[in-house]
Amino acid sequence: IMTDENNPERRTQYAKVVERQIRTLTNMSAEILQFARGESAIILRPNDLHTLLNQAIDLLRTEAENRHIEIKRDEKFQGKISCDDDKLQRVIVNLVKNAMEAIDHHGQITISTYTDNQHAYLSIADNGPGIPAQIANSVFDAFVTSGKKGGTGLGLSIVKKIIDEHKATITVHPVEPHGTQFIMAFKLM
Repeated sequence: IMTDENNPERRTQYAKVVERQIRTLTNMSAEILQFARGESAIILRPNDLHTLLNQAIDLLRTEAENRHIEIKRDEKFQGKISCDDDKLQRVIVNLVKNAMEAIDHHGQITISTYTDNQHAYLSIADNGPGIPAQIANSVFDAFVTSGKKGGTGLGLSIVKKIIDEHKATITVHPVEPHGTQFIMAFKLM
């Protein structure tokens, strides 16, 4: 795409996405090794949740368009949370990619943010087939998979570990009539 683009500004945008993807892949490899070793390394600092969502969605936009999947946003909270920006972006990318793979083609993913007096919430919901009942209670366990082609069963385990390292929570819920919703709750700063 980048080599066929004549507009220098668009080429620069594509180059930045490629650079972020390389950093993401490098971090992902390191996270898998850290997970296997039981290590933890997060750097918490104030980060704008809206900006993190923009960056994650930029990484996924082409795949979503190719699959004809609409990514909707409903951001009622656009403040800062204390998080490791690289790791939280990895969580968002992982959950949205999982949703796209579950939907396969022609579906919708809704990313929502909202707050109460104590927490900022990030929700990622899809209208895919939902999580099979036989693994619903163990989706965050290592090596649990629903038979996804090429899946290792580590993605949601790593997501859970990252969320735990943030002293936050993540829950999974079925969506009616079908689909899945992951809700993360972060303590307000």
